[in-house]
Amino acid sequence: MSEENKKLDSLKEKLFYTQKHASEKISDDETKKADEFCDGYIGFLRKAKTEREAT
Repeated sequence: MSEENKKLDSLKEKLFYTQKHASEKISDDETKKADEFCDGYIGFLRKAKTEREAT
């Protein structure tokens, strides 16, 4: 039965789409650039939140 399971698992890997996280697809350099962008965007969101609370 385990031989059949191995064949089925192999077939499953070939036939089914497995979604990968974007961080697994991009290089470390691209990840650092994305983090830098996100830091700036988080700062923008914090300032915008402060403005919304003040009005």
